[in-house]
Amino acid sequence: MSALSGITVLELSRVLAGPWCGMILADLGADVIKLESFDGDDTRGLGPPFLDGMSAYFACCNRNKRSLAIDLRAHAARPLLEALVREADVLVENYRTGGAESLGVGYEELAAINPRLVYCSISGYGREGPGAQLPGYDYVVQAEAGLMSVTGPSDGEPYKVGVAVADLSTGQNAATAILAALLQRHHSGKGQRIDVSLFDSQLALLANVGSNALFTGGEAARYGNAHASIVPYEAFRARDGEFVLAVASENSGCRPAMHWAGATGCGIRVSRTTHPGSNTARRFAASWRHCSRPNRCRTGWRCSNAPAYRRRRSIRCGRRWTIRWRRRAACACRSTACRWSAAR
Repeated sequence: MSALSGITVLELSRVLAGPWCGMILADLGADVIKLESFDGDDTRGLGPPFLDGMSAYFACCNRNKRSLAIDLRAHAARPLLEALVREADVLVENYRTGGAESLGVGYEELAAINPRLVYCSISGYGREGPGAQLPGYDYVVQAEAGLMSVTGPSDGEPYKVGVAVADLSTGQNAATAILAALLQRHHSGKGQRIDVSLFDSQLALLANVGSNALFTGGEAARYGNAHASIVPYEAFRARDGEFVLAVASENSGCRPAMHWAGATGCGIRVSRTTHPGSNTARRFAASWRHCSRPNRCRTGWRCSNAPAYRRRRSIRCGRRWTIRWRRRAACACRSTACRWSAAR
């Protein structure tokens, strides 16, 4: 038996955030009935690609559901709608503020029919406040909530993320809130209204970037494929292609990272404090990134012709360790970045 077996969900939503929420509940075992207009969900026509008449976009967020075409404005449809509401446990809608009420499916009206109903509203900026009447679009919210300002090359323009993360995170937040409301209903016997917005969800996703701005009072910067606080934690180029190196733990990552740095032939003298965001470490990582002649493939970190490093000294300084490494072999790279690094 699935976790949500016996739970019936009416999904009066379209595009991505609401359907993503409904799909999560369906994957957990709920019986999700998607109520669509006769024209169908907008994403049914978004393509290419299509497979057997279904768009890939629609398929990505509507699995495990049943669908019912219904005209909510028609008086003849009202008895069927009320019958569905009486048997439902959850309703998810993402109309613009006031839209659900105009169709007769607002919270107050449906709660009178079924007081145990958990009613979830998804919108761009919430059902109250200055943005309540505005439509919500993932791209716009990524810009307004600050995600684009920290995405993209450090010396270039802001980029949006490749998938609709504001929509997806909102759908996940809505599903989480619904599960909590169902648990509370188990104790109280009453349903409730949930209000989830794209803007709030995207703002929360800023996580440490947001707290960094609150701590410093400054604007968050873009680092491209690098990290604001951890070095090395970015993409590099090897002889046979590009790869990502993430050294997030000092204990497990510092020594292998230094060995790899020597193997690329992109430094003669290396000095790195173990503070992960130090300027020294950032300059060192930049020398690897801009190396024009990497002499190592992604999986050949231990090949015999790799330049070697030996530990020079390790000194304790407060709570930080400073580790310096000295090169034994000559650098095979003659790029400007490597000469600049060697001069340091």
